[in-house]
Amino acid sequence: MIEEWRTAAESFQEKPMCSCEWQNIETAPKDGTEVLLRSARGRIADGAWGQSDGRANPNCWVWPYINQEPTHWQPLPPAPSTEGEANGTQ
Repeated sequence: MIEEWRTAAESFQEKPMCSCEWQNIETAPKDGTEVLLRSARGRIADGAWGQSDGRANPNCWVWPYINQEPTHWQPLPPAPSTEGEANGTQ
């Protein structure tokens, strides 16, 4: 059992969550795609350009609790898989 945990831990350490790097905000998608946003002060949150309904705040970045304009962005990392998905069952 301990060896299984050790192998799993080593495997986790070898795999980065995301091979993405921060990109200048000027290159971010403005089609409503949710991305990670970063402020000049280093605050990070998910957000998107405009609202999903296209009505409220259609021409600005919308991200929770951050009262600054983002300076950088990167794609969201992939969602974690569940044990059932990893084994091919659901």
